Amino acid sequence: MTDLSPEALSENEKTVLLTLASLPPEYATDRIYFEKALFLLTRSGVDELDVLADSFEAYDRGPYSPLADDTLLRLGDLKLLRKGTMSITPDGTKLARDLLGDPGFKRVVEASTSMWSVLRAQRFSRRDLLYLVYSLYPDYAKASKMKPDEVASDRMEHFTIREADVPDGNYAVFQSDKGNSVKVAKKDGRLVMSPVAP
Repeated sequence: MTDLSPEALSENEKTVLLTLASLPPEYATDRIYFEKALFLLTRSGVDELDVLADSFEAYDRGPYSPLADDTLLRLGDLKLLRKGTMSITPDGTKLARDLLGDPGFKRVVEASTSMWSVLRAQRFSRRDLLYLVYSLYPDYAKASKMKPDEVASDRMEHFTIREADVPDGNYAVFQSDKGNSVKVAKKDGRLVMSPVAP
């Protein structure tokens, strides 16, 4: 058992440890998955994540944070994270529990728990998450060396506006990267979607 106290950790180390503590077990072995999820988490509007958010840059595999990477290595060196995985050790779990009482990290815990719940409920695979990140944040994908099939999703599509006719009909047509189109019209104050034949 370690004698580390929460005060021995930097703010970023505490943030990453708490995010890892809320990580579902099936995601605990994939560093790329964790890194992309952490990237999305830093875009959630939680002020406590600003330093990590600003550290992400476009890299070989999309958004990458040298700061997050160094933090993960340090957590491993402190024996709070199992080397080669994204799973925390019993010492890491104990320290994370100690941090849960810190009101300064309440929003981080809520945001990361919520994010993991959504990813788990939607059964997001690594490819689905990569696809989502690359679609929502294309500037971070520009330097990527990943092949298109490594970031393609079998079940997700990215739609962009192909045609809009607001004055005459109050509708927009969105086309996906897979060639499918959907018409979104406003009818009686509600949005109604219908497929468009190719």
